[in-house]
Amino acid sequence: MEDDPLTLFGAASQQDGPKLQVGFEPVVA
Repeated sequence: MEDDPLTLFGAASQQDGPKLQVGFEPVVA
C-alpha cells in the first residue's frame, strides 16, 4: 500500500487539487 504509486498519486492529487484551485482563483482574479 505504501509502495502503491496510484495511492500516492491519489492522495497527492486530492491535496494538490483544492490547493491549486484555491491558489489559482485569487491569482487569476
